[in-house]
Amino acid sequence: MYKLLMILGLVLGSCSKDDENPKSGELKTNGEPTSSDASGQEEPVQATTQTPEAPGHWIFSVPFRKIDAGSFQMGSPDGGKKYGQSDEGPVPVTITKAFEIMEKELTQKQWFLLKKKNPSEFKESGDCHNYEIIEGVEMCPNHPVERVSWDDVQDYIRELNTELGLTGCDGTPNSKRGCYRLPTEAEWEWAVKGKTTTAYFFSDDPANLGKYAHYGRNSGGKTHEVGRLKANRNGLYDVYGNVWEWVQDKWIKELPGGRDPLNKSGSYPVLRGGGWINRAQYLRSANRYNYYPDLRHFNIGFRLVRTL
Repeated sequence: MYKLLMILGLVLGSCSKDDENPKSGELKTNGEPTSSDASGQEEPVQATTQTPEAPGHWIFSVPFRKIDAGSFQMGSPDGGKKYGQSDEGPVPVTITKAFEIMEKELTQKQWFLLKKKNPSEFKESGDCHNYEIIEGVEMCPNHPVERVSWDDVQDYIRELNTELGLTGCDGTPNSKRGCYRLPTEAEWEWAVKGKTTTAYFFSDDPANLGKYAHYGRNSGGKTHEVGRLKANRNGLYDVYGNVWEWVQDKWIKELPGGRDPLNKSGSYPVLRGGGWINRAQYLRSANRYNYYPDLRHFNIGFRLVRTL
């Protein structure tokens, strides 16, 4: 019954993470966000595409950005206390292997091309300017796919790797070269903020957040076409807002630090980045949420990583 209430959007508070229950409230609750500017990393890297072994396959035309290995402080300097959180470290982390991550969130059309359906809420003619019907399926092709659970995403990734003839894909940074997967929580944060320690990669002040993110203050109550706002210094779009993004880790209160951390134990996968309905504080680089692995929500999507 409690889970049903959350699905209906009647629970506006968040569940206690100390009890390892999903933090759900800010996935649904409108708030008071702002807008954004400048970044705290180096010059933008160039997008990379993989040489197709199967000519014309759509995944090979999708821009990915290479993220180099490196070390950083994961989490917030005060562990998130300023924002009422207690699960934001900080902990030292080393990413030992470079990886590639999608420049933009996975779109409705990219989901359709593999699954031949579109589960998204925002897919009708009034939701976008480039509405399409393909093989009888409605879509806003360049909007992020949403209403996909963590379990759905794992199935999508397995099917994609299988279709491409890839083996040795275990969903970790140790997957064989070329395998597709979700980013680890550490990889996601490293790709978003690098060595910056401010709340957002551009500053502690959310005054310019609207330059980078569709969120509670400027979204108009729906998702938007991916890549329409400014990117971070790694050339990644919509790392804040539009839709929350699933990562591979399961949530635990204490951030796992060290080398290439990935927590597989627990019940609830982690979400990062905030979405179109959320307040500014929930879009911070270090903010963490968790949710049921089988829950589909119109504020949740993902982006893929390709192992190098």
